[in-house]
Amino acid sequence: MRHIAAAAARPKPRSTTLVEEYFERQLELSPMAATAIGDSRYDDRLDETTSPGFRETPARHRTSAFLERARRIDAAALSPDGAHHLRHLRQRARARARGPANIPKS
Repeated sequence: MRHIAAAAARPKPRSTTLVEEYFERQLELSPMAATAIGDSRYDDRLDETTSPGFRETPARHRTSAFLERARRIDAAALSPDGAHHLRHLRQRARARARGPANIPKS
């Protein structure tokens, strides 16, 4: 049991925290995507996504902030899984920063 408690007490790597924050933020900004994966926390916002210009400028600014944080993490210092997740986050954040038409579907 001590091993499990010690693992739980260990701080998460910065990359893991960043990926989790980015994912949660994208769910908040994309209520339909959240609903599609079974997360109903943002169902009250579903109708907002049809408004012209919804989230566009603020979302790009927030995404740019995530991208800047991701750039400061050394992928070589991460586990193979951590490096993979960081690369994926960087790719999606760069695409989102360029605009909705550039966002990969998965």
